[in-house]
Amino acid sequence: MHNLKTAVLERVKAAVDLVAQKASAAEAGVYRKMLVDIAERAANASREGGFLGFGGVRVSDSEHSFINEVKRAAGMRDELTQTNSPLMDIQFHRSG
Repeated sequence: MHNLKTAVLERVKAAVDLVAQKASAAEAGVYRKMLVDIAERAANASREGGFLGFGGVRVSDSEHSFINEVKRAAGMRDELTQTNSPLMDIQFHRSG
């Protein structure tokens, strides 16, 4: 698991560096926020712990830690939260 985590963080950093070279500063900032938003949405996708859907936590301590590592790899501060992301306004709809 450690190797996967390291590989993901290295790819986040490499992708952010590439976008920073090719795009405007504003576009690079939005890209960094998008990557963090993806990590936060994945962590919020289900609860951990609990029994039959009761109790548990939405985001575990290890998930919080990994999100912070993604933020650092993307060049963002740990204090930034999910609500700072411009992607939070995107609504996902199922068709049909």
